[in-house]
Amino acid sequence: MPTTAGPIDNVFISHAGYLVIVETKLWRNPEAKREAVVQIIDYASALTRLTFSEFDALVKEYLRKYEGVTASLQEWI
Repeated sequence: MPTTAGPIDNVFISHAGYLVIVETKLWRNPEAKREAVVQIIDYASALTRLTFSEFDALVKEYLRKYEGVTASLQEWI
């Protein structure tokens, strides 16, 4: 998912409606844990600046491009 802080590797929505951000790193990278934590904080900050309409537009674009579905976030869930 593109954000002003860079692309997020994975964004999930929990059953309770919480966003879950997942950043992946190669295990061989000794700085991976620190980098991942910093990136997740940056991504979370970028997501909080989005309106629902902006977030919904990102979801719609993802669904159209990768799932072949034309639906809003609400419709998809």
